[in-house]
Amino acid sequence: MEKLVAGFIRSPFGVNGKVKVESSSGETSHFLELKEIFVRKDGIEKRFALESAEVNGIGCLIMKLDGIDSPEEMKKYSGWEVLVPRENACPLDRDEYYITDLCRCSLVYGKPPVTVGRITGVIEGGAGELLEVALEDDPDQETPSGGRKVFVPFRKEFIGAVDIGRDTIELLHLWILE
Repeated sequence: MEKLVAGFIRSPFGVNGKVKVESSSGETSHFLELKEIFVRKDGIEKRFALESAEVNGIGCLIMKLDGIDSPEEMKKYSGWEVLVPRENACPLDRDEYYITDLCRCSLVYGKPPVTVGRITGVIEGGAGELLEVALEDDPDQETPSGGRKVFVPFRKEFIGAVDIGRDTIELLHLWILE
């Protein structure tokens, strides 16, 4: 079962073991139907049945995990990622992608498409997301890339077709990699 990061445990809430959870997408409604979640930190993953999930008045998600009954017990999990099965993750709108899917992609340029790099991360930037790209060595160039990484704005001015099924993202302008 593939799991996606859906949020982050922040801090205990109240005295009965409830916790504040920050949604990684900003959406919270998909949490309300969950029966279980997984939490992960430093390679350690645990499964919890979900007793309750609610959105309080300021858009904060409050969860109660089975077996955690005090703020002291819950505090041990502050900073852990909340994972859910892919089918329970926040539904995507048109032209939205899960970061894990983008990080499986090659960055391609030209006709026919040639791989110029691999997406290794997605970073929140001031004007939108930036794709972190590990450049491929070009045999036609005298100087190899040396594993150099660059950031490409994930915007329609620089990025063409995104084909998650083929694991490719089209780069429109090669100069941005310089």
